Amino acid sequence: MVIPEAPATRATMRKQAFDFVFLEVMELDPDDPLLKGLNKASVPPSIPAVITLTDTQIASIQVPQDDGTTTRLPIYSLSLIRVLQAWNFHLLVEHNLRRID
Repeated sequence: MVIPEAPATRATMRKQAFDFVFLEVMELDPDDPLLKGLNKASVPPSIPAVITLTDTQIASIQVPQDDGTTTRLPIYSLSLIRVLQAWNFHLLVEHNLRRID
């Protein structure tokens, strides 16, 4: 007897979209400072969670170092978050939408 696969949960689908955007589209390594920083800041691995970050929240993201200290997120990482936010805004305006899933 074949047991059907359980449908993907919303959290699973958001994680898959997050991984696709950051690992495939942006071509980041899984150990990139941006991904480490988002994880340390307890930002859920979902695009909606990232695009709703405020400038203050983005600026306060710290990257954990191997020696136990933390450093600020590199400028290019800050820019990637803002590019993602701008792209989302562009899609909202271009397609007259309220939200992008």
